Amino acid sequence: MINLLKDKRIRQLIIPFFKIKKAMRNVRSTQLGGENQILHFLAHSHRGKMQHHHILVRGDKILPSDIANHTHMSSARVASALNVLEKKGFIQRINSKSDRRKVYVSITRSGVSEMKARLAELVEAFTHVFDKLTKKESDEFIRIMNKIANIISKDIKEI
Repeated sequence: MINLLKDKRIRQLIIPFFKIKKAMRNVRSTQLGGENQILHFLAHSHRGKMQHHHILVRGDKILPSDIANHTHMSSARVASALNVLEKKGFIQRINSKSDRRKVYVSITRSGVSEMKARLAELVEAFTHVFDKLTKKESDEFIRIMNKIANIISKDIKEI
């Protein structure tokens, strides 16, 4: 068997990564996986340039296929997640008036409230962590995470 962890840096990264992942299993928002990702996308839907976000308002809607494309999830996973979110009252499906085959998705007020609550939980978790770091450490962590996010978003097809 090939030793995939022969690079010491990779081992040093993977071990704490899985410790964090294991610890985060207790956090409600991370247990939802695709549902959480879709709810976040709908609550912070992109319009125009990718960096400009807005909360969807009543009447804004999107096709499930567009959700799948933007979240890089399979259409089957999106459909399953939308079923869960609809049962919880966080989204609604709207039939197209012009094309009966099309069904749009819109976030509900309850969905926006839920996303805000989940965001507050995330902020609380990061605040707890950052309170235990120095300002220099937290600034460095943020800088590195942004750099990693930029690398991954540019090189996703190669990865």
